[in-house]
Amino acid sequence: MGRCWFGGIFIAVLRFGLLVSNVVDGYPAEDLVLNLPGQPKVGFRQYAGYVDVDVKNGRSLFYYFVEADKDPDQKPLALWLNGGPGCSSVGGGAFTELGPFFPRGDGRGLRRNSMSWNRASNLLFVESPAGVGWSYSNTTSDYTTGDAKTAKDMHTFLLKWYEKFPEFKSRELFLTGESYAGHYIPQLADVLLDHNAQSTDFKFNIKGIAIGNPLLRLDRDVPATYEFFWSHGMISDEIGLQIMNECEFDDYTFASPHNVTDSCNEAISQANSIIGSYINNYDVILDVCYPSIVNQELLLRKMATKISVGVDVCMTYERRFYVNLPEVQKALHANRTKLPYPWSMCSEVLNYSDTDGNIDILPILKKIIQNHIPVWVFSGDQDSVVPLLGSRTLVKELAQDLDFKITVPYGTWFHKGQVGGWATEYGNLLTFATVRAAAHMVPYAQPSRALHLFSSFVESSKQSRSMIEMVDSFNHWSFGHLRPFVKGVLSSCKGVIKGHCKFWISQSFNGVIVVGSLLSFFAAMAYAYVILFPRFQPVIDKSYEIPLPIRGFNCLANGRRDRGYTKWRWKPKNCEIPRFNAREVLEKMRGKRIVFVGDSLSRTQWESLICMLMTGVEDKGSVYEVNGNKITKQIRFLGVRFSSYDLRVDFYRSVFLVQPGPAPRRAPKRVKSTLKIDKLDDISNEWIDSDVLIFNSGHWWTPSKLFEMGCYFLVGGSLKLGMPITSAFKRALDTWASWANTTINANRTSVFFRTFESSHWSGRNRLSCKVTRRPSSRTGGRHRSPISDIIIKVAKTMTVPVTVLHVTPMGAFRSDAHVGTWSDNPSVPDCSHWCLPGVPDMWNEILLSYLLSKN
Repeated sequence: MGRCWFGGIFIAVLRFGLLVSNVVDGYPAEDLVLNLPGQPKVGFRQYAGYVDVDVKNGRSLFYYFVEADKDPDQKPLALWLNGGPGCSSVGGGAFTELGPFFPRGDGRGLRRNSMSWNRASNLLFVESPAGVGWSYSNTTSDYTTGDAKTAKDMHTFLLKWYEKFPEFKSRELFLTGESYAGHYIPQLADVLLDHNAQSTDFKFNIKGIAIGNPLLRLDRDVPATYEFFWSHGMISDEIGLQIMNECEFDDYTFASPHNVTDSCNEAISQANSIIGSYINNYDVILDVCYPSIVNQELLLRKMATKISVGVDVCMTYERRFYVNLPEVQKALHANRTKLPYPWSMCSEVLNYSDTDGNIDILPILKKIIQNHIPVWVFSGDQDSVVPLLGSRTLVKELAQDLDFKITVPYGTWFHKGQVGGWATEYGNLLTFATVRAAAHMVPYAQPSRALHLFSSFVESSKQSRSMIEMVDSFNHWSFGHLRPFVKGVLSSCKGVIKGHCKFWISQSFNGVIVVGSLLSFFAAMAYAYVILFPRFQPVIDKSYEIPLPIRGFNCLANGRRDRGYTKWRWKPKNCEIPRFNAREVLEKMRGKRIVFVGDSLSRTQWESLICMLMTGVEDKGSVYEVNGNKITKQIRFLGVRFSSYDLRVDFYRSVFLVQPGPAPRRAPKRVKSTLKIDKLDDISNEWIDSDVLIFNSGHWWTPSKLFEMGCYFLVGGSLKLGMPITSAFKRALDTWASWANTTINANRTSVFFRTFESSHWSGRNRLSCKVTRRPSSRTGGRHRSPISDIIIKVAKTMTVPVTVLHVTPMGAFRSDAHVGTWSDNPSVPDCSHWCLPGVPDMWNEILLSYLLSKN
């Protein structure tokens, strides 16, 4: 796999209220670094030296310790270990990523790293194992080593380092790492937990673990590399398909030739050849630094700095030149045995085990989490060596193995008003986060975002809060970032803010009116489903006023002048009904989670409900999108929290409900992608933990969205080229029904399925969109839909109660209520989606009226 250099962190937080009076006297004076050559003046102290981990063999590990920039006696201690295996944390972590100094461009001095992690903690860097950097052994056989021996030596190192710095014994510990530290850190934590189990005296108070772009399991991490190459256009479709078809990564081994077939090795070799040596695999968007040029510039005392995307890509050469200066090694108390080779980033003397890379780390992480120690996996999204694709999959597998539910759905986190990355959390103990535009070495490419995450991680441990929650609080309060969604709601629902009292006051459907007689109602209940198909008549409600939604479907904001379409409501015959009361609904839904799943028409109903409920909220700032997202068509998850009522209203974009996939090998050329209609969407686990669950699907089940785009159906791995769309939709709904029957807790969750919503395209090819001024008097056959018929038919067979919200006949008359050309893209007419406010408001009124009367 090559070296995945950079490593890990170990943090210790001073117990609250503990005062340490002998911090200065407690540090070893002989290890004090008075000043590094060419170093800017700073107010913190530095220490460096050796810790003997095996006196008999003469095995010693070199360390470099930096105090926190401010209040070091009240800040955490962070131990950084690089990966490799066999690469230096002093060179990598201290002088390239997160330490207080970077090398100057001429290699003869230092410049300050303004985003050093010593702004949040004390930092400790260790060159491990012996044979890395200035760490050494007088016994040559010690250089043949592996994961277990490395963890054991680090355990000994920590115990002896505490003897030098006893004040840190009482502090909380956090272990984190990067790359091959995906092996180092979990196995070190395992050793420390065993120590705690056996010790009657000192115990490590491990508080959390964070590992970045970590090697966890080869069968997921290795194929992710080639998927990354293909998805970034770095290899051809043919090579990508050859690797996918010829390589069985389940038996992949760390050592070459990797225990795969000759044809697989040939495909991998071709891919690596195509990538070449002119791309930095650790960050594919950065330019490369040419060694022959930069080394000559350094010898001539010229500035070798080369900036690419804000990063000095020649820093590693500047660093190597600097740390090999005799005066630098003397100032650091390094190289005390005068090693017969120069310092290098990754060891040339180490003989590290080729088989240890095959170890599956997930069972070790599971043990750590079962000891109630939080684990955080973060990934720079421009890394092709250990890409986020594999890490994210493995984190999800670990969560499923632990039977953890999603506690924070996947979504964006922000830093300084910009997207910092994406994150999700499982069971309050397992977190996955990406860092946007970051490398394999996250602090190197994105120092500000890395410090932000690290500070959030430390702070979350102090306050026992979700790490994502802490990132959110740092974003919005420390940096004053206003949530975009709140801005949208406050600007678009401006009538609410101005105190207009008539918003969202309308006649509403109260109770259940079932098609046919009372006998039909009981018959329907016997099948555990109810069809909400009320006998409505259209009426004008002149008291009905409209708050303004987000601009995309806000027809009034986009230039529509007539407002009649906003006045039409549906009223049940032969009964009187109460008006919608937002505050009453909010109170009755306090502490609940409402989830919409489906396509963009589901999203408009979700958006409608939010504006409806906003009219009952006094403090508009208490309503926010949980990840700071704006409402767009592309985002798969949007979640709005009404914090005063502890109410969540979420939307998941899943247009087919089942799982899309690539074309199988040897498929006809017309097949570009597939729809696995016997497998539910891979985000379905995120829908379960809800009180109200509303599904829709159907609008993408058309030839133009499927066959004309090269998408065909797949069942059990078999391509079904001749399967009609209606048959495929029925099979997909059966898959959904089976999932619902076995997964949903009917004692808690009320399940709804909304039927097909009528569109009003016209003309010979149904490409013309003419929006009328008033509802149509005839449906033109739109009151029936084979999609709706299938939904009703499937619901009848289900064991879990499902309420079918049958809106097809009602929407059939509403040719006046579509977006038309009154959108944020008027050049593309739209006779499928509804204006907001508009028709979706009524669907929500029916939904809430039935739900509350049922309860």
